[in-house]
Amino acid sequence: IFVAAAVMVGAIFPVWLRFRGGKGVAAGAGVMIGLFPLVSALLVPLWLLIVLVFRITSLASVATAVAFTPLAAAFGAPWQYLVLAGAMSLLVLLRHRANIGRLLAGKEARIDLRRPGRAATPPPGPNV
Repeated sequence: IFVAAAVMVGAIFPVWLRFRGGKGVAAGAGVMIGLFPLVSALLVPLWLLIVLVFRITSLASVATAVAFTPLAAAFGAPWQYLVLAGAMSLLVLLRHRANIGRLLAGKEARIDLRRPGRAATPPPGPNV
């Protein structure tokens, strides 16, 4: 559990990058797959489905972070693992604050699934 927590903290706040890292989703997915395989069997396809339907990776990340701890509890994870799941979810949600704001405003960038290698595109503005 402590190593899993260190993985998350190290990915989000790496010392060699002056504590400016990622949002913890990939590291969290690795920890989740290793420690919560049954929960992962539901959340990984959920993440993929949300990305395919809505084409917004941050929406998929936020949705799976919200669902992670309740699903871990439903599968009977020990309380120590639930604390870890809750902390991981909270870290991911905190790191996605700006994304959540853009999602609520309808301005979060979408990915283009039809043309590989294309950059993310923002949603059309009011004049389009």
